[in-house]
Amino acid sequence: MVNLLESAGLSVVVEDESAGGRADVVVKMNGVVYVIELKVDKSAREALEQIKGKGYHEPFRGKEVYLVGISVSSKSGRVVKWALDQL
Repeated sequence: MVNLLESAGLSVVVEDESAGGRADVVVKMNGVVYVIELKVDKSAREALEQIKGKGYHEPFRGKEVYLVGISVSSKSGRVVKWALDQL
């Protein structure tokens, strides 16, 4: 996933550290920041709650920020569901 995003010219940081921990992926594109958390066999909402609870988005205050929670199946290896919140 990271290689695909980088090949599209996007700024991608994996395991981006903030005061509360590390977001799985942070993508920056045209002044917009996407903070992404992936969960295996857990809900996309749980991933969003982790982003919010641990403040992964805090370093980007004042910017247009989207929080993206992604649920991945361990059986199929595919995205099962995703959820999005805009700050």
